[in-house]
Amino acid sequence: MWKTLNLVQSYTQFADLGALAALKRQIPFHARRDDRAGAARDRDVAFFVNHVAIFTAAAGVLVVSFLVHDPGWARAMRLFIPLLYANHVHTFMEQFLFWRKEFVYAARINLGLSIVEAVLAIAGTIRYGLDGLIVGTFIGYALAALVQLRWIRFDIGFAFRWSTYADLVKIGFPSHVNGLLYNLLMSVDRMLILPVLGLEGVGLYGLGMTVNDYLFQFSYALGNVISPRLVEKWSETESMESMRPIVERPTLVIAMATPMILGAVYFASAGAVATVLQSFQEALVPLQILLLGTYFSSLHRGLSSFFLAIRKQARLLPVYAAAIGLNAALVSAALTLGWGIRGVAAATSTTLAAFSISIICMARAFFVRGVAAHVSFTARLLAPLSYGAACVLAGEAASRAAGGAASPWLSAAAGLIAFCLLYSPVLLLAWHWFGRGLLPRRRAA
Repeated sequence: MWKTLNLVQSYTQFADLGALAALKRQIPFHARRDDRAGAARDRDVAFFVNHVAIFTAAAGVLVVSFLVHDPGWARAMRLFIPLLYANHVHTFMEQFLFWRKEFVYAARINLGLSIVEAVLAIAGTIRYGLDGLIVGTFIGYALAALVQLRWIRFDIGFAFRWSTYADLVKIGFPSHVNGLLYNLLMSVDRMLILPVLGLEGVGLYGLGMTVNDYLFQFSYALGNVISPRLVEKWSETESMESMRPIVERPTLVIAMATPMILGAVYFASAGAVATVLQSFQEALVPLQILLLGTYFSSLHRGLSSFFLAIRKQARLLPVYAAAIGLNAALVSAALTLGWGIRGVAAATSTTLAAFSISIICMARAFFVRGVAAHVSFTARLLAPLSYGAACVLAGEAASRAAGGAASPWLSAAAGLIAFCLLYSPVLLLAWHWFGRGLLPRRRAA
C-alpha cells in the first residue's frame, strides 16, 4: 500500500509540464548574469504552478478515497494528502537550494530529515501501522520544508505570467518528459509484478527497491552539485571541450566509489535478513541483484543536466523509450518463464546497464569520435565493478569461514571487513587521481 501511494507522489511532480525542471538551467543562468529579477520571476512562477499541480493531485486523491470500499485504504489516502504537499514543497526547496549552490546547508537539512523521518516513521509504523508511517513521514518533511523556507527568509511567493510560464515549459519540457520516462522506467517492473505475483510479490521486491533508492542518493547528491556548474560553464564559454572534465571526472569517481557502498550493503543486508527481517528471506537475492542495477544507474547522474545545459534534451527521448520497452519485455519474459522476482531484478539491472552506458556514450560523443574511445572509457567504468565483484567473492569466503548461516552477524561482519580491506585501495587511488579536483577551491584573500 505504501509503495502504491508513493507512485501517486512520484507522478504528481510531472504535472507542471516542465516549469520546475527549467529552473535547473534558469537559476544558475540568471545568477551568472546577476539577473536577480529574472531569477525571482522564474522561481515564483514555477512555485505557483507547482502548487496548482499539488492541489489538483490532492483533490483527485481525496475524491478517490471516498470511492474506495476498504476503510484502511480510504483513511491512508486522506492522511497521505498532507504528506503529498509537504514532500513536494520540500523537493522544490531542495532543488532551489542546490541550484543556488548552497550544497552544505541543503546536505545538513537532508541529514536531519533522514534522522527525524527514520525515527518517526519507524516508531509510527510499529505503533500504528501504515497510518503511523504516513504521519511520521509527514512530520519529517514538514519540518524540513519549514527550515528550508526560513533559511531563504521566506523570500519566495506566488506569481503567474503566461509568457514566463511558456518560456519555462519551452526550456524544461524535454527534460521534464525525460524525467517522466525515467520514472516510468524505474516503476514498470513493479507495475508488471502486481498482476502476476500480487501485493506480496510487490512487497518482497519493494525491499530491494527501497534499499537501492536510498543508495541512489549518493550519486543523486553529486549530480545536484554538478548540475549548476555545467550550466554556468556553458553560459561562460559555450565550449564543448570545457565541459568534458565536468562530464567525465565525476562519472569515473562514481564508478570507483560506488562499489564500496554496494559491497557493504551486500553483506549487511544478508545479516539483517537472517536476523531481523526473516520474513523477507525471498527478497535477499533480488536485493543483491538490484545492487548491480544501482551501480549502473548511478553512473550517468548529472549527464541529464549536461544535455539540458546545451539544449539537447530531446536527444534522450528515444533512449528512454527504448529502455522502457526493453525493461517491459525482459520483465514480462522473466515472469512468463516463472523466474519470479529474481528474474525481474536481473531484467531491471540488465536494462539499467544498457541504458546508462548508452547515455554516457551519447554525452561523450560531443567530445570524442570513434568506437575505440567509447569502448576504452566503458572499460574504465567496468573495471572497479569487476574488481568489486572479486572482492565480494573473497568476502563470501571469509563469511563462510566465520560460521555462515550459524552465526549471521558474525559471518556478515567477517565478509564486510574482508571486502572493505580488499577494496579500499581503489578509494585511495580515486583520491590520488581525482581528490584535489573534488575539493572546493579556496578564494584568494
